[in-house]
Amino acid sequence: MPERAAPAGLSAIWHAIVALVVRFFGRLRRLLSLYPSLPVAPLAGGGFADGLMAPTEEEAVARAAALHFPPGFLFGSATAAYQVEGGLDNCNWREWEQRGKRADGHPTVEGGRGAGEACDMWNRFEEDLVHMKALGLAVYRFSVEWSRVEPEEGQFDDAALERYRGWCVQLREAAAAAGIEPMVTLHHFTEPAWFCKKGGWEVRENVANFRRFTERVDDLKGLLRVIRHLLLAHREAAAAIRAGSASLPRAPSVLMALNHIWFTTDSWSPLANATVLVLNVIYNYCIPDALVTGRFPNFPLPFDALACACGWRDDLRSLEGSVDLLGVNHYYRSLVSWGVASESDAPPSPSDLFLKLPLGLVMRANFIAGFEKSDMGWDLTPSSLQWLLQALWDRYHVPLFITESGLADGDGTEFRRTRYLSACLAAIAELVAKGVDVRGYLVWTLLDNFEWAEGFRPRFGIIHNCFDTQATSAPPDPHLAGS
Repeated sequence: MPERAAPAGLSAIWHAIVALVVRFFGRLRRLLSLYPSLPVAPLAGGGFADGLMAPTEEEAVARAAALHFPPGFLFGSATAAYQVEGGLDNCNWREWEQRGKRADGHPTVEGGRGAGEACDMWNRFEEDLVHMKALGLAVYRFSVEWSRVEPEEGQFDDAALERYRGWCVQLREAAAAAGIEPMVTLHHFTEPAWFCKKGGWEVRENVANFRRFTERVDDLKGLLRVIRHLLLAHREAAAAIRAGSASLPRAPSVLMALNHIWFTTDSWSPLANATVLVLNVIYNYCIPDALVTGRFPNFPLPFDALACACGWRDDLRSLEGSVDLLGVNHYYRSLVSWGVASESDAPPSPSDLFLKLPLGLVMRANFIAGFEKSDMGWDLTPSSLQWLLQALWDRYHVPLFITESGLADGDGTEFRRTRYLSACLAAIAELVAKGVDVRGYLVWTLLDNFEWAEGFRPRFGIIHNCFDTQATSAPPDPHLAGS
């Protein structure tokens, strides 16, 4: 006997009840402030955007002009040596490029073109400095390429050190009033080939190599084993910097710039919310906890207890207070959801987290269809920068410095970039007004550059760069410089 279909009226009532229940628990979750909902606004061309972003460039610039920041708040930009300098053939990333293909058959670098000359900043720094002055930067963050300074173990290139030292001098003399403050990064993703052949960060004894490198560049002021040894290298570098600063008129500040992704969910599911909690602790709190308190968190999982059981106790405790500020790199938030696996699951993008369990469940942390995105495919969410900074301040009460924030926008109009940067500054200004100690904001990046596995396609730069001729040009839209 065939089943009788439910009356249309009852079905409609049932769906209405379910919708009300879902809406009630969604509002309850927001009231409890478990994970704030993203403010959204419709886009004129369809889709939607972060509610903090102005609909037009003119409005974005007007909003930015009306913002107030305390005296001493620093605006600037940042680069990394391998991505801009050119001519770096003696490091691990260059060896990776030369492999040509990954294990899955895809090229190691999109387009098959390695960094090569990149932006040729090593030879064109003085030209790039003109752009920095025109933009009115107060800070320029750059990295010292270890493989250039120490091309072979124990053999230092004094001419390279002198070149970097000259950059610092030129930056400070750049403007008659205050100059541009250099922020020197000692490690940005690459290591010398000889260091990797010795086992790299997997070998504890190699930490001494990084301290020796730090001591040589110190005058510029004038995965689990790897994580452990990277943290120890930071501790040794911080000690070397502080030991060498006694004669300086102003002690340098030590920070570690960490990449942060803010995980959230739009689901009331206990599994999704628990996953978000764990991911945020692992990705956003474990390392800062160690740097500030000398401990890993013990909630929601006993990370510190496990580390101590593995013999890490003394190393962890020695990290306490090894930073003066927390450096924050942030580009996007990631939306976490759980579901039943199916053959129709789209393959994740390189920026997705995708976990397929034997039980038939799939966990994804990715982006929202129809949401305004950068050329990297990342949702543009200045709101998540605000949430992240507030969370870090509430947890540590250590001054914060945004060391990277920006987007790839290569359509030639700067429509997204101007609105995004204005919204980020508005988010920061609101926090500062509430007492959150944010010291500065650095845009990634000064120049269009080599973006690792994505090659030269993404355009993150405030300054446009033609990689074939190395010609540079100011932002195509004057609104950008204004914002």
